[in-house]
Amino acid sequence: MTDNNPADFPATFTPTMFADLAMNHAAANGVHKFYLARVDPSFSDGGKNNLSPCVQIVMPEAGFLNLVAFFNTSIAQMLSDGRIKQEDVDATRDAFK
Repeated sequence: MTDNNPADFPATFTPTMFADLAMNHAAANGVHKFYLARVDPSFSDGGKNNLSPCVQIVMPEAGFLNLVAFFNTSIAQMLSDGRIKQEDVDATRDAFK
């Protein structure tokens, strides 16, 4: 047990959202918006999937740039640790060109 005041930290009911991918990105007037999405399988047809938006993220430009830098650092660490391969990172980035 710690002596930390619970009011100083996020509530334990902070929601968790699973997403397979980011499906779009729009920026205007210093605000960035993007949707995270899931790939949901059909209940009735085993071969069909549906791309379902599950949450919209809205951030100021500085926050968005911080997010990108944070994830770029995470990718570099995963490469360094051998958890992912450079060829997979390159292929993913190439898909968005």
